[in-house]
This record gives sequence, structure tokens and C-alpha cells, in this order.
Amino acid sequence: MLAHESTTSDIIASERAHNLTAWLPEELRQAAHALLTKGQRIAQEASNRNELSVDPGWRW
Repeated sequence: MLAHESTTSDIIASERAHNLTAWLPEELRQAAHALLTKGQRIAQEASNRNELSVDPGWRW
């Protein structure tokens, strides 16, 4: 999802952003943290079934 274009959102304080991104793999955590603290977001709808189907970890 981080490859998708972000949109404007509320700025999240660094400590809160840290708590919100702590569950992510380390290689994604910093980018997600930066996005939140800059007041940006990526809607979950940015990813679709076709994109997720290529990653077996996302199959339902």
C-alpha cells in the first residue's frame, strides 16, 4: 500500500505514530511513521483484490 499515492489527513504526533506502526515489519515501519507524522494517509481501498491475490499471505 505504501506505493500508492497518499492524501491529506490529520497530522499524528510522533509517539502516537510510533505506537500505531509498531506492528509493521521493520522495513515498512519508518515509511508508515513518516506518512502519519506528515499528515498523510493511504486509504485501504487503494489496494484491490487483484493486487492482493499475487501475495499468498493475503489470501482469504
